[in-house]
Amino acid sequence: MRKIAASIWPEKTIEEQNGGNIMLDTIYSLYDLWIAPNLWAIAIALAIAILAIRILLPMVIRGFARWKNYSGTRNFNPSTWFAMQSRPLFRAQSILLASSGLRELFAPASNFIRDLTDQEKEKGTMGFGAAWLSPYPRAVKASIKANRGMARGKKLDATGQIRELAKQITLAPLDKQFGGGDDSQHFEISIDLHGHSADEIARIEGKISSQLDLVDLSPIPGHRGGRGMAYQAHRTAPVDALMKEKIGADFLMENPAKSPYLLPICINAQMEPRGLPLHHTLILGTTGSGKSSPLNDIIFQEAEFVEQGVVEFYGIDPKRSELRPYEGSWLFKDVVYGMQESVQLIGHIEGLLTKRSKANPMNLSKGQLGRQMKPSKTHPIVILMIDEILSLVGDLQTNRQSASINQLTKIMAMGRSLNIFVVGATQNADKSILGWMRPNIGNAIVLRQPSVYYNDLFLGAGAAAQGFDSTIIAPANQANQYRTAGMGYMLGPTGEPEKIRFAYTSDAEIAALIQRHPGKGIATAPSSPVAPVPAPYAPTPAAPSLAKGVSLQEAAGGPRPVSAEESRAEQMMAALRRSQAR
Repeated sequence: MRKIAASIWPEKTIEEQNGGNIMLDTIYSLYDLWIAPNLWAIAIALAIAILAIRILLPMVIRGFARWKNYSGTRNFNPSTWFAMQSRPLFRAQSILLASSGLRELFAPASNFIRDLTDQEKEKGTMGFGAAWLSPYPRAVKASIKANRGMARGKKLDATGQIRELAKQITLAPLDKQFGGGDDSQHFEISIDLHGHSADEIARIEGKISSQLDLVDLSPIPGHRGGRGMAYQAHRTAPVDALMKEKIGADFLMENPAKSPYLLPICINAQMEPRGLPLHHTLILGTTGSGKSSPLNDIIFQEAEFVEQGVVEFYGIDPKRSELRPYEGSWLFKDVVYGMQESVQLIGHIEGLLTKRSKANPMNLSKGQLGRQMKPSKTHPIVILMIDEILSLVGDLQTNRQSASINQLTKIMAMGRSLNIFVVGATQNADKSILGWMRPNIGNAIVLRQPSVYYNDLFLGAGAAAQGFDSTIIAPANQANQYRTAGMGYMLGPTGEPEKIRFAYTSDAEIAALIQRHPGKGIATAPSSPVAPVPAPYAPTPAAPSLAKGVSLQEAAGGPRPVSAEESRAEQMMAALRRSQAR
C-alpha cells in the first residue's frame, strides 16, 4: 500500500511530508484494520450497489413517467396526488412508441442526429446513449436499431426522440360504453395531431393495430380531427356494457319521474339513469328489438301523474297487442283498434287541440304570451300512443282518410305548446311518410333496424360511421335471453347521439301496474268495413275535418290570430294534400 502511495505522491517538503505522513499513516491504518480483511465483502457490496442503481433507477424513471401519464384529475384529495397510469397501459404505451410509423411521423430520426464533436471523438463517446435511462427502453432500442446505418459516426439522441414522441401519444382507460374495464385488453389511444392531418393518422392505423396486436381499432365518436384523435383499442372482442346490464321495473321504481315532462326510463353507456323529455316521439325498431319497452316505461312513469289528473293517455293499437292489456285500467281513457275508431279518436284529439288553442289566454301584465299551456285537471297533458304508427298512416292514405292525416299532422305541428303529444312505434320506415312527420319528432329512438339511411336520418348525418349504428345491434331472441332487447340510440342532452338501454317490464310487472290502477277507460273494439265518414267520437264531438280548400282558421271555428306553429302546420298539410293529389 505504501509503495502505491509513493508512486502517486512525489517527494515534498519536510513539513508537507510530515503532514502527509500523518494522513497516510491514518489511511494505512484504516486499510490494514478494515479494508484489507473485508476486501471481498466490499467488492460484493459495491457490485450490489451498482446492480441496485441499475435496477432501481429505471424503476424510478418509469414510475415518474407513469405519474405524468395519469389521465385522471388531480385535486385536493390526497389519493390523487400519487395516482399513476396503470401498468398494463404503460406497458402497451411502451410497445406503441416503438412503432416506426408513429416515430417517423411525429419525431423523425433526422431531427435528432448530429455530428460528434472532436472532444466526443477523443473520449469515444457512445453514438446512441444509454437506452436503460429512458422510461421506454424498448422504443429507444428500436430506434437505435432502425437508424444504426444513418447514425454511423454521428450521435443519435434516441432517448430524446422517444421523449418527444411520448408527448404526442397517451393511453388511458377506455370508457365502459365502448367496452372498457380491463386495461390490459381494452384502452383508449389519444394522438395529438401536432400539425398533422387526420388522414395522415388514418394511413398508419394498420401499423398501430399490428404493433399492439389488436383485433379492433376504431375512432371514438366525436373525437376525430381538430387538435387530436382518439381511438378505442381492443386486444380481444369487446363486450358491450349495456348488454350485460339489464334493468327492469325495479329501476323505474328507484328512479320515479319528478315531473311529467322528464321520464327516467333508460340508462346510458355510463350506467347512469337517462331521462326522456316529453315530446312527440317515434320509436323505430324491427320485431324483437324491444319497442314495447319504451312504450310501457312511459306509461309506468306517468302513472302517478295520471292519478293526479294532470296526464291522460289515449291509445291506437291495430295489432291488439301492446296496449290491449290497459283496457283493464283507467290509466287509458280510450284504447281503439279498428280504422273507423282510429279516425274518430284522431278527430277527438284534434278537437281538444282546437279548443285549447282558443282557451289558452294571454296576460301581458303577468308575462303570459299564451305560447305554453300549464297542465291542470282542466287541461291535462294528453299523450296519444300509437303502435305501428306508419302502418296506420299508410292505411289512412289507402282508405282516403285525408282529413285524419291532416288532423294528425296538425296535432304534431301544434300539439306540443298545448300539452298534446304523439308517441308512436313502428317496425317499418317509409321515406314518403317520414318526410312530413320528421320535422315535428322531438325524440327519435332508434333500436335495431336494417337501414343506415334511417339511422342517420334521426341520429344525424354520419352517425353510423361514427359508431352510432343501430344496424349492427345483434338480434334479440329467446335463445340469447333477449340480451340486446331495448338497446338503441337517441340524441342526448347535447344533441349528440348516445347509446341507451330501456327498462324491461315483464308481463307480470305490467299486470301489477294495471292492478294498482284498476277500472276501465273506454276500450273500443274494431269494426268493419271502414266508414267513409266517421261517426262522432263518443266522449268529445270531433272537430270539423280539414276538407280540401279549408284553412286551419276555418276548421278551428272562425278567424283568429295565426301563430307561427299554425302557419307551419298549414304549409305542411298543403304540401301533403298536393302530394296526395298527384
